[in-house]
Amino acid sequence: MLRVLFSPKETHITIDRSDSVSAGTNVTLTCRSKASPSNNLKYTWYKHGQEMPIAQERKINFILNYSNTGLYFCRAQNKHGNQSSAEIQLTAEDAGQDGHSMTVIAGCVGGIAAVLMLSAIGFCTSRTRKKTHRGDNAGEKDCLNQNNRISDDQSVRDCETEFSSQIDHITENGSTEEDNNEKGSDVVYTQITSFIISSMFLHTHSAVNIYSAVMPQTVTALTGSCVQIPCTFNISNFEDKRNRTKSIHGIWLKSISQYDNKDSFIAFNSSENIIRGFSDIQMTGNLSERNCTTVFYNIMKNHSDIYYFRLQMEPDVFRATFNPRTDDSSKTVRINVTDSAQPPELNPSELQYVKEGTTVNLSCSAEAPCPKQPPTISWSNIPESANITTQLQEKPDKTQSVFSYVTFKASYKDHEKNITCTATYPRNTSDASTVKSTVMLRVLFSPKETHITIDRSDSVSAGTNVTLTCRSKASPSNNLKYTWYKRGQEMPIAQERKINFILNYNNTGLYFCRAQNKHGNQSSAEIQLTAEGQDGHSMTVIAGCVGGIAAVLMLSAIGFCTSRTRKKTHRGDNAGEKDCLNQNNRISDD
Repeated sequence: MLRVLFSPKETHITIDRSDSVSAGTNVTLTCRSKASPSNNLKYTWYKHGQEMPIAQERKINFILNYSNTGLYFCRAQNKHGNQSSAEIQLTAEDAGQDGHSMTVIAGCVGGIAAVLMLSAIGFCTSRTRKKTHRGDNAGEKDCLNQNNRISDDQSVRDCETEFSSQIDHITENGSTEEDNNEKGSDVVYTQITSFIISSMFLHTHSAVNIYSAVMPQTVTALTGSCVQIPCTFNISNFEDKRNRTKSIHGIWLKSISQYDNKDSFIAFNSSENIIRGFSDIQMTGNLSERNCTTVFYNIMKNHSDIYYFRLQMEPDVFRATFNPRTDDSSKTVRINVTDSAQPPELNPSELQYVKEGTTVNLSCSAEAPCPKQPPTISWSNIPESANITTQLQEKPDKTQSVFSYVTFKASYKDHEKNITCTATYPRNTSDASTVKSTVMLRVLFSPKETHITIDRSDSVSAGTNVTLTCRSKASPSNNLKYTWYKRGQEMPIAQERKINFILNYNNTGLYFCRAQNKHGNQSSAEIQLTAEGQDGHSMTVIAGCVGGIAAVLMLSAIGFCTSRTRKKTHRGDNAGEKDCLNQNNRISDD
């Protein structure tokens, strides 16, 4: 069975109910992820707009209400890395912004109906008295019909229109003094009713205009570069407002959120192409599609500040600045400008030991606040056979980063190497900004490059003290075992790193050693160990033999010459004696 160690993958959220549930419902969100090892997997929960985590467990449970609706995501992590889920939108059918608006609207409509009912009763009473004075009961019938119409589920607008028209009819046709008195009462009723209705409709109108914007709380920009602020917004009944809009434009305010404040600083206004304090600002998002993404160019240190987005839909359809609240800072953004970029994030930041031959996966990410000038990522101290892929990716908060992934097989030659990831940021200055992060690779492997060293030459004199050392590279090396062998002997001669002995004729020969750890073993090449004393003994024997042969030849020559001299003397000449002397001289010379 193949077992692979990997960081969390396919991280996602499941909910035990639909993502649109009623207020007061008990909701359970579960963070799910695949990882190895998984027994120590850690989970962290985040809610959009809150910088700190809201929980650190696999499941979270709560009663749904207006305050806890919104965007949620979770992050799974083990020792090999982490991964965040996609965000989910949690809303409540009878809670939240739309629920609150509908409650207000329902209350206003009910109030209008009650006021109309009371006004109609008062109106009908006065009209009945007037028509009774004239001797008919038409007024009473009209009132009954009017009350029935209001009691029915007729629209408030129709009710208000009909009632107002009847008031006007009475005012125009009344002629007696009593009628005039009744007119005064009717006018009072009309004024009170109109005031209450107008107030309620105004309140309802303001409640419907619920709006929100989502953008990162903080973006870090590099001097001389640009910065992109991802921005989206939502307005209730946006499609209806857009259909009534002739022009729509966005505004960015610096420091102060009040548009009409005399001290407000308008950095950008798309309607009038106003750009103040910046060399260039471009709104790349389509406002008609609720996208207010904007790019600020040539960022300098004095641009560090809070910025507010304002939307204006003309003529007089919608105007609002997306201000922050104390419990929701996601409606605004702070730009922090630095001279040097943040070091890239190397993952995993600390490598555990990996076995030789295992596939190593490393990732390095560098923030890309300016997508038009993204950083380049390079690697050092990695094998030549390593595979590298690089891409620009969008993070959950819609900001972007450059991710570089490197894959290679671990080799013993990579043991304790510092692998470095370097991010280089181009910018409109004389120099680029370069930052780096480093991680040390530790490899487990069997003994390699095993060999023998000797503290003297491999040819030394007999009687010399000789030390042989077995050397090898291995990981781990603290429990490395060494075994020594001599050619011609089946059993090991020693089990230690070094061996020491006095050299003589008996211990010359071929030697080798073997190094071993729990991952394997390796033997060294053999070395030939000889002693100079062996060669000197041979020369002595050879010299003695040659001297003996010369002596024998000398004696033989002398005997031969003596006998030959006697023979020639007998013949009466001395030639034999001369020959003998010459022969002896040649032997002596030799």
